[in-house]
Amino acid sequence: MIQQVALDNVIVPFDLFPVNNRDKLTETEVKVLHYIALEKTNDDIAQLLFISKRTVEHHLTSIFRKLGVQTRVGAVVEGIRRGIISANG
Repeated sequence: MIQQVALDNVIVPFDLFPVNNRDKLTETEVKVLHYIALEKTNDDIAQLLFISKRTVEHHLTSIFRKLGVQTRVGAVVEGIRRGIISANG
């Protein structure tokens, strides 16, 4: 993705711009993303993190929104692309 810098009309890669804090994954969201990369179910994640299944679903919704994806696979791919999680597990 490309974004324009307003003052000099210079085109630079979008990745050079800082991400809004509200778009950063929380520590718990990163853990959930890691577990979905390990093919854990929502029930598994809830037990591992000592939270309810509904809370896991809320975290997944937030992760999808922040990463701009619609699926668990998309979230894992985008998480790896952004360096949030490792492709090696």
